[in-house]
Amino acid sequence: MINGGGVSTAPPAATAPFINYFSGHDQQHFAYLATNGDGRIGEIWDVFYCPDCSGNKWVAQKIAGQ
Repeated sequence: MINGGGVSTAPPAATAPFINYFSGHDQQHFAYLATNGDGRIGEIWDVFYCPDCSGNKWVAQKIAGQ
């Protein structure tokens, strides 16, 4: 779940995510347009699940925006 109560530290989604699975790296990515701190839309985030990564299996990265 990407929005409140989810498992990542990324901001809430403003739109539905684009989901892709990279089989060579065993990662499932959720790219989406997010709301920023003041509720405006404007950042693109990629949140992905990486079962072979150490630590937190959910990784969040901002890929575009302010």
